[in-house]
Amino acid sequence: MLLKFSHINHSFIDTCEGAFFSVYIDHKMNVSPCSFSAGKDSYSLKDFAFYDIWNHKFNSYRTKWKSNCSVDCMHKSLCHGNCPYYPQITICHE
Repeated sequence: MLLKFSHINHSFIDTCEGAFFSVYIDHKMNVSPCSFSAGKDSYSLKDFAFYDIWNHKFNSYRTKWKSNCSVDCMHKSLCHGNCPYYPQITICHE
């Protein structure tokens, strides 16, 4: 939304990092892309090593959501696609 509705320098905007650069680990040792996932796309550290979750389980998540940007979006390189949990907060700047 900042890309679309403001004139802020785009290099100052930090995009969603969920499963790209960071993860959320809850008190039950469940690893999710972010705290907004509400248990979706979650894997337990009791069942999988963190290495496997990051490199294998989240790899398809990253591929799916990174390629979810509009083909015509002029800021495609600045984001990681839209939010799978709250898509209404992601508006492609055209």
